Amino acid sequence: GIGKHPSYDLGGKTVTVEDVLPEGLRYIETQSIREVTTLGLQGKDIKSRFELPEKNTTGKITYTFPNMGYIGYYIQIRTAVDPGLLAENIGKTLVFPNTASLWVDGKSQDITAQASQTVKVTEELLKKTGTQKVDGDRLVTYSILVNKQGVDLLPGKDMLNLE
Repeated sequence: GIGKHPSYDLGGKTVTVEDVLPEGLRYIETQSIREVTTLGLQGKDIKSRFELPEKNTTGKITYTFPNMGYIGYYIQIRTAVDPGLLAENIGKTLVFPNTASLWVDGKSQDITAQASQTVKVTEELLKKTGTQKVDGDRLVTYSILVNKQGVDLLPGKDMLNLE
């Protein structure tokens, strides 16, 4: 959370959080923004009160909290790995380090937070699942997922025949 540090009086100040996404990740959505107290998360999602980053953004995203005061905020975002990067790294593990920094009234505070996420890229070229309707029906629905990672299965050819 931001805004709950006892050494910083943020009353009436504009606080900006800059989150630099690592190469290969793009911002999908802000899942929630919630106020935080010393007791933990409080209340409902309040992201509608804020200007949110544009979807599918790469690089830096920002959140601005005007007149922050002594309220803390918890921000949760969703990102996606570039499909091309996934296709190039099947069977490998990718690491995405991430850094966020805090600015007050447009000035850097030399306060950063880092996190790192490991993504195991699995090779799942073909997957089949089945479900039966719960009402006692004798019907079964099958689903087939082909080439989830978008791998070029036949380099130089335009068509793949499923039999």
